[in-house]
Amino acid sequence: MIDVENLKLEELLAIAVRAEMDAKETYARMADSVDNFVLKDRLRFLSAEEEKHRQIFTGILKRKFPNSSVKIPESGEVPLPDVKFDDEMVNISEVLQQAMDAEMAAHEFYAAMRDKAEDEEMKKILDYLSSAEMGHYYLLETEIKAVKYAELFDNYNEMMHVGP
Repeated sequence: MIDVENLKLEELLAIAVRAEMDAKETYARMADSVDNFVLKDRLRFLSAEEEKHRQIFTGILKRKFPNSSVKIPESGEVPLPDVKFDDEMVNISEVLQQAMDAEMAAHEFYAAMRDKAEDEEMKKILDYLSSAEMGHYYLLETEIKAVKYAELFDNYNEMMHVGP
């Protein structure tokens, strides 16, 4: 978890921008890697959501710190859980579980950032984004149940995807 107490709000916002950039890219890659059209649609939705969050954090950073010299961290420099997968995913449920863990960490990070916020508007935005990340968590939780069932079914019915 990120040491929110020892970082300035400006630095936390830059970390949040990078976290949202990475999440957007991860969900887009996951969507390109799955065949299930319903899951693909959900993952594209999550990718678009993370882009909106990035825009919100970028806007706040520019508005509150117009002369900021803080830079957006490089990918991999943000101490939030990373979702690891390759294009040959065997059990998508494991990848979705990693994504759930990342969403929970983002929720907790934004909730902790709220305490550093100096004004009510910023606190409300962070509350909203923290809640949105929990919404993503629950969406993934629903999808993981369906995926686990499908994985189990495919393991026992090898001819499932063979046509007539």
